[in-house]
Amino acid sequence: MGYLSLTYAIVIRYLNLIHVFENLKGGFMDTRTGRIYTTEDLIRLYGSLEKIPLYIRPMQVGPTPRQVTRKPPRVGRNDPCPCGSGKKFKHCCFGGA
Repeated sequence: MGYLSLTYAIVIRYLNLIHVFENLKGGFMDTRTGRIYTTEDLIRLYGSLEKIPLYIRPMQVGPTPRQVTRKPPRVGRNDPCPCGSGKKFKHCCFGGA
């Protein structure tokens, strides 16, 4: 694979990631702590979209107003899990950690 085609592939991957991230309306959740992040927060913290760790996942269901007003914004243990499973967060993505 030549340098130009490798660069092109990286640019396409980056643009695809940006498209996916911009179309998510729910934000992102740290599955270890329940902390809610926006796309801008993640880019500020990690510098680029490729460096975002695997434990930060897109939320399938947007945060409730109560979750957003918490400081820091986070999902409570007894709140519905934002992954969309319908289970409580403590029994799903939080995993009792």
